[in-house]
Amino acid sequence: MPARQLALLLGLFCLCLAIVGLAWASGSQLYLFLPSRRPTLPPTHPGVILFFLVLSPFLTYWLRQNGVYYFVVMTACILLGTVMGFYVYKWTPSLAQHLLAAAMIATSIYAWKQKYYFEE
Repeated sequence: MPARQLALLLGLFCLCLAIVGLAWASGSQLYLFLPSRRPTLPPTHPGVILFFLVLSPFLTYWLRQNGVYYFVVMTACILLGTVMGFYVYKWTPSLAQHLLAAAMIATSIYAWKQKYYFEE
């Protein structure tokens, strides 16, 4: 992967990490909706979201293309958390939730466009 694309991808990923870190430090609420038999109620502890985010580069290094798929699925879970939290659980998403969703969407789109570098 060329250095420019790698720097942009890492910058976008670090932005996602920074948003979660700042939300954790400020006490802002985040919600990651994980479909299961008994979904957790909002909010989700930011440490859980940070763990799943940090897992993504390791999966990308180990399984190459599957790390991008994992990040896209996690982005969908953040978006579902925003929608499900508001409409189903009557939870008001914080500014950090919206910023994280926007940053993860941007990162997912850019990683998907650079996906052919992960397939090599």
